[in-house]
Amino acid sequence: MAAAAARELGFPVVVKQRRSRMGVGVIRCDSRDHLEAVLDSLWRVGDEVVVQELISTGGVSLRLLVAGERVVAAARFTARGGEWRSNAARGARADAHAPSQEEERLALGAARALGLGICGVDLFPGPRGPIVGEVNPTPGFLKLQATTSTDIAGAIIEATASLFR
Repeated sequence: MAAAAARELGFPVVVKQRRSRMGVGVIRCDSRDHLEAVLDSLWRVGDEVVVQELISTGGVSLRLLVAGERVVAAARFTARGGEWRSNAARGARADAHAPSQEEERLALGAARALGLGICGVDLFPGPRGPIVGEVNPTPGFLKLQATTSTDIAGAIIEATASLFR
């Protein structure tokens, strides 16, 4: 597995435990030896993992919350000093963000592709435009709600209620 990841992705890579949450269980591996050690340890305890390319974003990501086929809130997260994960649970700063049409199109397309009516879509900005980094079917939204002053819970309830009309 480590050899295949090295061939396909190069280094560094990110290993995510399938049940990772809030940045816990997300490990940066800079070499094949490190990747093999991490995979051996996680597999020994029965964890399922995803290995993906590390996208260099300068510690910035966007979170767009989709509910009912529309983006209801968006924020830009900036990692705190010394941290590469731009995750609120890891101390990232959050600022309200007005998503571009392309960002909204990507978020809505990702939600549709996975059949999710409610989800958080994390986008990574890059020189060729944003890319989808992760789609979370059970997104935490407290920091997003506080940052944007959006009634996200209300938007989720409205999106759910509209399914029964």
